[in-house]
Amino acid sequence: MANDLTGQNIQDTYKRVLTVGDDGLMYDGTGSLYTPLSASHEITQEISSSYAETASFAINFNVVGNITASGNISASGKLYSTGLVMAPGSAITPSTNQQSIYFRNKLDGTGESAMEWMEIGDDIIKLHANSKEYLTIAPGYIKVNAQSQDVLYQFNSANSIIHKMQKVGDNNLNFFRDYLSVGSGSSTFPTTDGTQNATPDGTLKVWGNLNVQDGLTTDGIPGHITSSGNISSSGTITATNGFGTIDGGSF
Repeated sequence: MANDLTGQNIQDTYKRVLTVGDDGLMYDGTGSLYTPLSASHEITQEISSSYAETASFAINFNVVGNITASGNISASGKLYSTGLVMAPGSAITPSTNQQSIYFRNKLDGTGESAMEWMEIGDDIIKLHANSKEYLTIAPGYIKVNAQSQDVLYQFNSANSIIHKMQKVGDNNLNFFRDYLSVGSGSSTFPTTDGTQNATPDGTLKVWGNLNVQDGLTTDGIPGHITSSGNISSSGTITATNGFGTIDGGSF
């Protein structure tokens, strides 16, 4: 409530009188700097305010509405948000050039067990799942499954599997759907003339020589060629150790 000083002596009321000094600040009758009760040190230090044109320091600064900056917004701690929308051409970069940034599915300090994360660093990109390195891209190489996990690699096309690789027990299995060609050159598709749009010709087509070695002495796999159908050749069929026994048909 305001005080009515009408008819009172100055010696009794001077402490309640406010004056403006040469510096533009308000002082009471004793010469002490006056701080309004409605502002928390807004004259000497602005801690909170419903409106401020400029501020060099604030504690627990809460804003209802938007914050727009023509310059940078920086924080010594973490920035929490429900979303991040960036202008076209914008980038997320480390504060120091040629250092790594990480995208993780867990907060810092919660442990790295079963963590999925991606690193983008200086000439390297890494993808981890279940704390295992599954993909590394660097100058000169692309490495997949660096820690030799038993995983299925699968390539799909038009809702069907065209290629998959998987380790089953002690066996490494590879599957290719429909037609596979091996050779060198630009026209080596598994077709009648090797071009892309010609008629498919054989599930496996080899453009060049096929040399099957006996692997019994190395990995225990014999070098046999087995066919439930015909084996044909436009040239000569030769064998270094003779033909052995040939059953069926006429020769």
